[in-house]
Amino acid sequence: MDHMDDHMDCDPSSGGKDDAVVVEQLSHEMSDKIDEAVEKLKSELDHQETHQALLEFDVAQMKTQLKGIEAQAKFADAEAAYQKYIDRLEKANEEALAKGFAQIKKELQEDIQEELAGLRKQLETERKMREQWQAEVEAKLGMRG
Repeated sequence: MDHMDDHMDCDPSSGGKDDAVVVEQLSHEMSDKIDEAVEKLKSELDHQETHQALLEFDVAQMKTQLKGIEAQAKFADAEAAYQKYIDRLEKANEEALAKGFAQIKKELQEDIQEELAGLRKQLETERKMREQWQAEVEAKLGMRG
């Protein structure tokens, strides 16, 4: 009979229907457990994918922030270089103005010296002419007298 118990489902006359029900029930339970395990794995996978996506988003955000910081640094460098350039231009301009004023002053002094030399010459010429005229007048007056 032990041999028969093992193969009960084979013999339809000895209650094989009960065994079929048990097998079907076990099959459903196994199927349900497999479905649960699959759902659990899917849920875990979704959680992992969500976590991965969040990490990727964080990395992308950090890269964006880094690019922003790099851009600010480049801007600060450019601004500093620009300010240096402006400072150099202002200094060069001040030096040019100072040289220009010095040159203008020198030229004016030279012009004034030339003008004064011309006036001295003219005054000297006028003095000589006056002395000559005076000498002529005195000579004429002396002849009369």
